[in-house]
Amino acid sequence: MSSLQDRLGLLIAKSRREDKKSPWGAPVPQEADRHALTVQVVDLIFEEAITEKASDIHIEPDPDGYLRVRYRVDGKLYIALIITDQSIAVMARIKIMAGLDTDAISKLKSQDSRCTVHIGNEDYDFRLSTFPTVNV
Repeated sequence: MSSLQDRLGLLIAKSRREDKKSPWGAPVPQEADRHALTVQVVDLIFEEAITEKASDIHIEPDPDGYLRVRYRVDGKLYIALIITDQSIAVMARIKIMAGLDTDAISKLKSQDSRCTVHIGNEDYDFRLSTFPTVNV
């Protein structure tokens, strides 16, 4: 988990701008930077899954607002990444990629779809299934 987590940390650090600060002094990314970061995080999730030869990707919200990303490799699930920033945007991006509804009502129902992700010189097909949880 640490190398993927480190790569995520580098993406987040790179997206921060020193010229804009939050009230508590932390750097805050501009809106365009936030969108670009979300795209990069989602790409990172899919790229790593392909590299690891994962058969499944589980993206699960937890009560603290984080996302836990788990991969199934050789029949075993393991935690690959914990996303503490951009969690809502990451979920929305994945749903949009698969053509799923992202409104508040859609969180109350299960949805199924497919999406194609282009990584390197290859296209990969993914099936996406969502279901409501108490941790959203």
